[in-house]
Amino acid sequence: APLQVSGPAAGLTVLVYSTIEKFGFPMAGSIFVVAGLIQLVLGVTKVARFAKFMPVSVVHGMLAGIGILITISQLRILSAESRWGIAISLATMAIALVWQRLPWRIVPHFLIAVVGATLLSEFVPSELTRVSVPNNFLGSLHSPTWHWGDRAGPALGAAFVIALIASIESLLSALATDKWHSKP
Repeated sequence: APLQVSGPAAGLTVLVYSTIEKFGFPMAGSIFVVAGLIQLVLGVTKVARFAKFMPVSVVHGMLAGIGILITISQLRILSAESRWGIAISLATMAIALVWQRLPWRIVPHFLIAVVGATLLSEFVPSELTRVSVPNNFLGSLHSPTWHWGDRAGPALGAAFVIALIASIESLLSALATDKWHSKP
């Protein structure tokens, strides 16, 4: 759908990071599973029907806040001392803007921009920070741990917060999309 909103939201990204940092990756995995189960319960009980009473200004404020967070989080790249980092950042934005205006937009412009930036980064000096992927990637993954022990209270609290924030961001984004699509 041309107006579908998907992907991680900025507020949720911060929560996921802090949960992993606080509880460790294996325990965070089980917290995320519990958060998903909480969301299923919220869906079955149809709690979301109350979202339609949310004022439009709240929806716009939430979306603007997410946009500002994303923009601010990316400014560190543009302010880096690396001229290649700045050049690739600007090239990525240019690719996205140009591709968006082309008539054959079968592939999303942001995907083309990321692929283009990745290809460009292969031709610049190695001063750029790159993502390091282990040789045995699957072997480096951890199974969720269900042994919460004396941390069960904080872990359950984190699961509820993640479930609620994820649900609210999804519902408000869906409301914004619905209101945008229904404009005359």
